[in-house]
Amino acid sequence: RRAPRATASNAPPSVGAVDDAVDDGGAAADEVLPPKVRPAPAAASDDDDAQRVAELERMLCWMLDTIITQHEGTETLDLVHSLRDGFAELRREGDPRAEASLLRTLEGLEPMQITQVIRALGSYAALLNVVDEAHAQSRRRAELIGDTENAGVTWPASWDETMKEFQAAGMTRTDVESLMASVEFLPVFTAHPTEARRYVVLKLLSRVYALCGQWLAREIPDRVLMSKMAVEVETLWLTDEMRSRKPAVLDEINAGLNYFRLSLFSAVPEVYRAAQRSIAKNYGSPPLMPAADGSAGDPDKADSLSQRLSGLCDMPDGGLATCMKFGSWIGGDRDGNPFVYPETTVLASLLASRTAIGEYITRLRDLQGRLLHSKRFSKTNGNLSERLLANDADFIAKIPAFEDPTYHADEPYRAKLKVMRHRMEQRLRLLNQNLYELNDTVAEESNNSARAKEVIVDIEYNIDPVPGLEAGEDQYGTPEELLADLKLIQEALLEGGDVGAASGPLQDLIRLVETFGFRLQALDVRQESTRHIEAVDELLRALGVCDDYAALDEDGRVAVLEAALQSSPPDEAALSAALEKCSNDTRQSVEVLEAVATVSAVVGDEAVGEYNISMARTASNVLEVLTLGWAVGAGLAEKTGAGDKEWSAKLRVSPLFETIPDLEGMPDALERLLASKVYRSYLKAAGDCQDIMIGYSDSAKDGGIMQSAFSLYRAQRSIQTICETAGCRWRIFHGRGGTVGRGAGPAHESIMAQPAGSVDGTIKFTEQGETVTYKYGNANTATYELGVGLTGLLKASAPSCNPPLADEKSFMATMSELAALGEKAYRGLTDDTEGFYDYYYSTTICYEIGLMNIGSRPAKRKSGDRTKASLRAIPWVFGWAQCRVTLPAWYGVGSALRDYIGDDAERLAEVRDMYARWPFFKNFLANVQQSLVKANMEIAEEYSQICEDRITASLVFCLIKSEYESTVEQIIRVSGETGLLGAEPELKEKLDDRNLFLDPLNAAQVILLGRRRRAEASGDEEEIERWQDPLLRSIKSIAQAMRNTG
Repeated sequence: RRAPRATASNAPPSVGAVDDAVDDGGAAADEVLPPKVRPAPAAASDDDDAQRVAELERMLCWMLDTIITQHEGTETLDLVHSLRDGFAELRREGDPRAEASLLRTLEGLEPMQITQVIRALGSYAALLNVVDEAHAQSRRRAELIGDTENAGVTWPASWDETMKEFQAAGMTRTDVESLMASVEFLPVFTAHPTEARRYVVLKLLSRVYALCGQWLAREIPDRVLMSKMAVEVETLWLTDEMRSRKPAVLDEINAGLNYFRLSLFSAVPEVYRAAQRSIAKNYGSPPLMPAADGSAGDPDKADSLSQRLSGLCDMPDGGLATCMKFGSWIGGDRDGNPFVYPETTVLASLLASRTAIGEYITRLRDLQGRLLHSKRFSKTNGNLSERLLANDADFIAKIPAFEDPTYHADEPYRAKLKVMRHRMEQRLRLLNQNLYELNDTVAEESNNSARAKEVIVDIEYNIDPVPGLEAGEDQYGTPEELLADLKLIQEALLEGGDVGAASGPLQDLIRLVETFGFRLQALDVRQESTRHIEAVDELLRALGVCDDYAALDEDGRVAVLEAALQSSPPDEAALSAALEKCSNDTRQSVEVLEAVATVSAVVGDEAVGEYNISMARTASNVLEVLTLGWAVGAGLAEKTGAGDKEWSAKLRVSPLFETIPDLEGMPDALERLLASKVYRSYLKAAGDCQDIMIGYSDSAKDGGIMQSAFSLYRAQRSIQTICETAGCRWRIFHGRGGTVGRGAGPAHESIMAQPAGSVDGTIKFTEQGETVTYKYGNANTATYELGVGLTGLLKASAPSCNPPLADEKSFMATMSELAALGEKAYRGLTDDTEGFYDYYYSTTICYEIGLMNIGSRPAKRKSGDRTKASLRAIPWVFGWAQCRVTLPAWYGVGSALRDYIGDDAERLAEVRDMYARWPFFKNFLANVQQSLVKANMEIAEEYSQICEDRITASLVFCLIKSEYESTVEQIIRVSGETGLLGAEPELKEKLDDRNLFLDPLNAAQVILLGRRRRAEASGDEEEIERWQDPLLRSIKSIAQAMRNTG
């Protein structure tokens, strides 16, 4: 339970009160804090927990108030309070005179004044978001270690609840372990929409999060925590939240890698530990440790420390296979981003590899200080002990430390680890050498040579060479070689009975190497399909293969491409001569495939992810990319002999179907592709798994959220059927955005809502830039997010837990009608309403997004083109979210339900039955409800006043408001609840809490945006410049309060 959201509205203490309170001890703290901010009683209960959270919220707000007073004066704080509290009162009472007074206050502010108001409101929101996150983690922790009354009560997607479901479905421990060995969970990080906040601010907030966790856990005296929090809150206020320049792709690459260091290296091993603990808790302790000779363990020793530890630790013999991998688009996504060069792709892969290698070296060094076992006192089998260094003589001879014969002479593990560190450091030296060679090229492309050098020549990874050795000499060639040595140490420890040492940091490192290898992440490449058609057309003409490929129909194209793929590729000289005749775009398309080959050769084949083809429509689109790989050679897509499997097939190609028409045409394209004998033989050599990506963002922008959701569901059913018929496996890559309007939703529920059987043991999905922070900004939250995603995958992949729905066909028939009605309503607004896009461009911050310095990719496809096709999905959703319409996430749903159900009681019962029993439909409407709660038509109407064409503004806004009201009414009607999110009151309360800051922020943005639009119309550049900074800060603060951008 939550206490009411604190606002710390009482007057702040004098300047320096925070320091005085801490310096003078607890009594002084009691005197200066607001009345309710007191140490909570020691006894733990739900009420105490709510009280403790309320105290934390009030304290952080009080600290911020104090710091604003100290640096900006009491007038600024009084202004902030009067606006915040005034708009809160306005929401409760709705007094028009009070509203007019508040707006007059805002309109009378100078640029710096309104800037400080916006910054203060954004800072409150940021701090309270952190409290929410820390509170959620605290509650999860309390549930896991609860007292007798609450023990065993965990959240629905937890490991414990999942194991209970498996037991209820009749699954054994072996079944669970086999299931876990068969699945693959693969998040893919993207840079767009880029996280709006600066990385230094994110780091600062992560420190506040850690302090909040300590406050809630009562780990440190309150006055000590208060002192530390005050420092961070003051730094937050004095830090400019705006970037001074647009981030380059290199910055985005580095930001993406930071999350591995920040949280994922810690979270990944903990996920497996949590799973192991839950299995042991629900199925009993794991089998006894095997004896040294491989026989079963001694039952009489079952109560030994080693045996008890085996039920608590992530044991090497625990039966849990490593099933998480990670991917990235950052540095490989060329679709619409002219700043991603072929060299950028190589750089991204090398930096990712260096991040993994650096982590392993750090952990090997740590293990050297932990595994201190002496030959004299440990019980390791002599033969096994000798094997530790049996093959290391040549390495030892080259390591200066071993020139001293007494160096680790009696400590075999430390000696082995020293050798292992040497070999990993040699790999790091070779990586650095390759990176330094790229430095000049990347510096030139990023237009910031100093920044490029700072990232590439990173002092954290800069190690001196070994005298007499070339970089890379003696290195581990593969992750498997490193794993073999780590497991040899583990085997020796287990044989000596040292279960704790075998299952602690050593096991963590094994998990990391199994998960990340030497690649860290598989880098996907993406490009738009027409670029490949143009490149293949030019290249085949230059090679003398086909004079006019682009003029051929689909059958003709497939025939030409199949013939090319079965022939010998051009040699290097022939390819170079052909490329001389081609355009720069074609040369770059080929160079991208050469970059892929370079990554495969330097880092390893596992570093190469999929080649994603955006706007794919035909089978030939896939064969075109393979043909470019064929031309490059290097074993990317090369026929090496006779027979179906005689291919070197390093290139995995994934067509991306995005728009509604493309999703409808996908089955024909996929059937045609898998019917190609040439392609099928290639696919078998590549693992016989067809990758297909489906796009949520563009399909929703194209045909509305209801048609998009159902088209994607239907597409997954088709993929499953077609691939089963063709006899190959499939993997669906879900291109979800960060908001409901772009396909987002809770991970566990979203996975469970997929068609039964379509997941097929694997889930790959994008993690959008602005949501990555909220999911992976700290290790605790990352552990939770990975855990609930993985349990969702396991349940969706277990037939006994996710059986096919008997009524799915009839439900799909009804949903087909609903989707068509929803699309009709949506297109009626977005395609058929005159002036709609003039309204959108004038009343949203769509133009200003491009000024925000939050991403390297252009926000618009074509300048000057006011059509749906010219808009990217991200600013489309971002713009509607900022003005509190959230239109892409719900428009058309109300019309569809109303027009289908009407006054027909049977149809209402049918739709209610769908809501009750069909996970897809219930999850869909649940996500729509969240977006409706975030919307506010009164605020949206204020934005509509900015549009100078009052007839258009009135028409468009009335259509939007009417559909909003209809959607709210119909969803309540179907769900049977008394209001939106009636079944989730805590979530509703959390979303409503944000209005405390959003309402004044939106009011300020309406004023600022209106001034900018009027200044643009009159050509007053001075006025535009005058109000631009506070307007851009309002965008960032609103995104902060709403916790998403696009």
